[in-house]
Amino acid sequence: MIKASEAKSGKRGRKGQATREVLDKAILQLVNERGFMNFRLQDLCDSTGLTIGAFYFHYKNKDHALESVAAQAAGELFATIASDIEAQPLEEEFRLTIRDYQRGYSDPRLREQTRMMRSMIPANAMVTETYFAARGKIIKKLVENAAAERKSKGLRSGPERAVVEYLFSGLADFMEMLYLGNDRELKRSAGNDRKIAQRLARLWYRAVMEA
Repeated sequence: MIKASEAKSGKRGRKGQATREVLDKAILQLVNERGFMNFRLQDLCDSTGLTIGAFYFHYKNKDHALESVAAQAAGELFATIASDIEAQPLEEEFRLTIRDYQRGYSDPRLREQTRMMRSMIPANAMVTETYFAARGKIIKKLVENAAAERKSKGLRSGPERAVVEYLFSGLADFMEMLYLGNDRELKRSAGNDRKIAQRLARLWYRAVMEA
């Protein structure tokens, strides 16, 4: 259970943000424990010790709360990637992109919000738009750097966009199978998290260079 005192921590000027964080954390827990259909506002209030009024101060209704939490998760995921890949060589950009995306599934602290975010795509327009807009910016940067890398090696430009789009499109499905599925043989053969990111980055780089 999340304690109501968590919402009161910090300076007075940050009380509203602290309350919002408590609500968001509880929403993630309840949705992943009980599913969307069984998620009730009363359960949220019971688990946090907050009132219905506190909930409606931050959200219009239950649907608004769910899509806001999921959209925020999408934005944060790609913001982390954008920050980490800044001014990196292409293969390292690939590795960091894969590593950060991978953490959303492998890190227990992030898995709940990633699972919720993915479950709302493409059903929820706001979450879907946020996810693909943020994802598109990362792909654009990777494509630009891939084109520059090909040019530096005397290769023609053009195919890198299709290759990067294709590789990225399968990343989420692979991570879901690896971390959310029950395929023990896949997990065994894939290796540890560090090796997975390294191996995939090498494959991505080779695919882009050989296209």
